[in-house]
Amino acid sequence: MSDAVEHELRERIKDLIDQRDIFRSKLREQDIVYEVLNELRDRAKHAEAHAREIEREYYAHHAMTEKEAAKYLGVSYTVLASRRRSGGSGMPPYHLVGKAIRYERKMLDEWIKQQYKKWPEVCGRAGVGA
Repeated sequence: MSDAVEHELRERIKDLIDQRDIFRSKLREQDIVYEVLNELRDRAKHAEAHAREIEREYYAHHAMTEKEAAKYLGVSYTVLASRRRSGGSGMPPYHLVGKAIRYERKMLDEWIKQQYKKWPEVCGRAGVGA
């Protein structure tokens, strides 16, 4: 084999080795990217679960069930539940936590004040803050 052919083969082998090294490097980079993406997905799932747990805990301590809200408002549970289901306007705001209906005391108090302002003759007062 001539020196020129041998030199050309050595250069071709060197180029192939360089290309292989670049390819391996890119594969490692891709693996790192996938690892980071998987870690971010895991963190996002954990954060979502943690947020749901905080929400459940908050509403458990700061909110009332529909029966408690009905008692607080002085109406029957069935009236409050049926009006909520029918989408009646002017109903107090509520939260849906999973399948549970929850009413915040602060929001119920605000809703009561709004009712006094809207309907003073029905409420038997001149209107709160009027």
